[in-house]
Amino acid sequence: MKGIYLIHSIHLYNKNMSQFIRKVFFYSMDDEILKRMVTEQKAIDWSTYFLLSGLDKRHESLIKEVSASRGANMKHYMVAHLMTLSDPGLLPQLSSDIESKVSSLNESHVDLVNQNWKYGGGSLGYRYLKHLINHYPSGCITDKHGQPVSWVLLYDHQALGVMYTLPEYRGQGLAKALVNCMSRRLYAQGYPVYCYIAEGNTASHSLCTSMGFTEDPQYRAAWYKINSELAGPCDSLV
Repeated sequence: MKGIYLIHSIHLYNKNMSQFIRKVFFYSMDDEILKRMVTEQKAIDWSTYFLLSGLDKRHESLIKEVSASRGANMKHYMVAHLMTLSDPGLLPQLSSDIESKVSSLNESHVDLVNQNWKYGGGSLGYRYLKHLINHYPSGCITDKHGQPVSWVLLYDHQALGVMYTLPEYRGQGLAKALVNCMSRRLYAQGYPVYCYIAEGNTASHSLCTSMGFTEDPQYRAAWYKINSELAGPCDSLV
């Protein structure tokens, strides 16, 4: 997948920063097309606050140059490993007991997921997660009361993410089981299986590696905030 996700999405906010007004997905394997897109096309309003998400880090100098020429302030936000699963046959066999416990999240679970999401906690995160849960595949394992204790979602750019297990339920292989089930489900529906793992998140990186996910060690996906000073006290969301 190297070279394809030059930018996977651009989050453009409205004036009071309370919601997205547009989300642009851009795919290309041609550097010149990327350059024209950020310098000539009208998909981006450089006078407002937005996020550039999933950009190949080697293009950072281009974004700095364009930001400076437009009078925009660019701040580095996050760098991540792009992990892909090329062969579902590499996935370890799941026990029938664990597999039978996997279900899907629903709207009643949004608040719990939002409270435990690194980039959530506020109203913007709540609305975004509600959208993902209502419109994209998800997986969870619940306790005896039907409350999720471990979960994983699918972002709108089709990457696995928002993975979390409540502290008291860790060490039982729940996250691994969920990634396994979701990966098989996505492959069966014809989707690629991949995820972004933030640099420094050794636990998630080790989990994915143990399941057969691989990466190009020369490739890093980067997130940048543009004009973040305009955001004020708005919710944070990647």
